[in-house]
Amino acid sequence: MSAFRVALITGGASGIGLGVAEGLLAQKGWRVYLLDRNVKAFENLNPEIKAATNFRNIDVADYDSLATVFKDIYVHEGRIDFVFANAGIGGALDFYETKDEIAPPPKPNISAIDVNLNSVCYTTYLAAHYFKLQKLEDASVVITVSEAGLYPVIFAPVYTASKHGLIGFLRAVAPVLIDHKIRVNAICPGTVPTPILPPELLKLWPEEIHTPLSNVVKTVLALVDGKEMTDAVGTKVSADRLYGQTVELSVDKIYFRSQPEYCDEASKQVSHIVNSFTEATSL
Repeated sequence: MSAFRVALITGGASGIGLGVAEGLLAQKGWRVYLLDRNVKAFENLNPEIKAATNFRNIDVADYDSLATVFKDIYVHEGRIDFVFANAGIGGALDFYETKDEIAPPPKPNISAIDVNLNSVCYTTYLAAHYFKLQKLEDASVVITVSEAGLYPVIFAPVYTASKHGLIGFLRAVAPVLIDHKIRVNAICPGTVPTPILPPELLKLWPEEIHTPLSNVVKTVLALVDGKEMTDAVGTKVSADRLYGQTVELSVDKIYFRSQPEYCDEASKQVSHIVNSFTEATSL
């Protein structure tokens, strides 16, 4: 078994994934695997980072390929400690396009669902499998969502759907996986200047409302560390409650975002009954 802790980062060759990889390497004691389909981005990294990381060329939306990579890394290292489910794409912007013809329009491009939502389900599923094999005292999954998981992006409805779906996924799996000492949390950053945003789109937002990559990296590393965190309005989350958290990042601040309140007691009972039944029958 590796003496180092092992991290897998999807979408790790650039942007937020690369920033977190560099943050882990600066801490020492980590072996970092970058899972990405962008070979060119990895090849263009500075030689120090390339030498310090391990690259796997993969389409994370392909479950079989992703499963093979997880297995190979686990067999080689003997452990996996942290998985950053970070890969994402912006998706198509032509959902509202009008066509003056009777024939049905072509199938819409919903690749954002495949990459942003499906691949995160796959990644978390595989992470949980290998974490359980190890019986770790503390394993961590962090999911990159975005503020689009909390607020709609009206020109990109499929992208919005993919990100909203991640919040629901997080809130469903986190209270179950914590019983296996697996902490699952999500980050919802605002506009972070990374390659996912084309320059012409990035310039729509004034620089003073950008969320710096440094804030994202700091927040992810704190979630991995698993110690008490305090947000910009003084909300404290103790170490033993640091799972299932939706952390919004805006400029240099973070905010813990709670699940919406139930509309009434009947709504609350419906949810509690179905979740209790599920726990009793299948978990």
